[in-house]
Amino acid sequence: MRGKILLSFVFGLFLSGCGASLAVAQDDFGAAPESQIAPAEAATAGPTVPSTVNVLLAGHRTAAERYTDTHSKRRRSIAWRVRSRVADDRNFTNRTRFLAHRIAELGRPVGPTERGVATTGEELLDALVRASQKGPIANLVIYGHAGSAALFMREDRGFYASVAEVAKGSQIVSGTEDERDDELRAAGARDLSDFEGLLARGDIRFVRSPVIVFAGCGVAGKRDIDRAGIAARLAPLLNAKVIASIDVTDQSMGRGRDFRNKEYSRRTWVRFQGADPPERLNTRVIDALQQLNFDGDVVAAGPPPTAEHPDQN
Repeated sequence: MRGKILLSFVFGLFLSGCGASLAVAQDDFGAAPESQIAPAEAATAGPTVPSTVNVLLAGHRTAAERYTDTHSKRRRSIAWRVRSRVADDRNFTNRTRFLAHRIAELGRPVGPTERGVATTGEELLDALVRASQKGPIANLVIYGHAGSAALFMREDRGFYASVAEVAKGSQIVSGTEDERDDELRAAGARDLSDFEGLLARGDIRFVRSPVIVFAGCGVAGKRDIDRAGIAARLAPLLNAKVIASIDVTDQSMGRGRDFRNKEYSRRTWVRFQGADPPERLNTRVIDALQQLNFDGDVVAAGPPPTAEHPDQN
């Protein structure tokens, strides 16, 4: 009888250990439901240098109803669309978590790493303002669905090259052009002009030569480099190195033991370096961590000079 009790006790410990191991393994592949994800989260990054901050953001489209849920030519159920968005959101959040862990494991002074979730352009800029209160931003990595002129979040409420351009074709607002623009802004949409305003006031601060990595689709351009897009305009504005993909990014391209360390493009990655001409890297695979700079000039950039921007398409 004692033998049976002892055997049951050992077996219970074994199951408990497996359960704990499984929970840890799932942490990188499945996140908490969206309602349980905090809007911002700090991750300890080993020995810290308080003068600079690293920011990792996930753009979420959320489970909120969208016009395209019921007005799309693609025959998909609303439930399928919602599940797909939530799954993508979890993946993007997990990508920030995984990269934060890799930064922390460097074992060198890299500054604190701030993780966050943004469901609107307003929330994205707020996250940058909060991070800037701790120090100028040295590295910024953004995961989420995107295009050369848009970081998509809730429907027509994301971050854009121009909110006015989005408002013209939006199905969720009405009225005159100015009224449509105001409605989207009231709902949380923001664009580069808002970013520039916060930068000029010092509410958002970057180091002199920061690094920005856009892991989403087509931020460099859809078929070719878009010189009027978000990536192309941020590089000279911040004297930054900006890494972005032409065409689709696709994590399913990953192979091998360290596939999660990489970001994958169906076409190629592009480097925008300050005011220099953009450079095709002629590779479909990059490691975001290897693109970051933890040794650069920590002096914060001053207000940007007024510049003429190319007309938007």
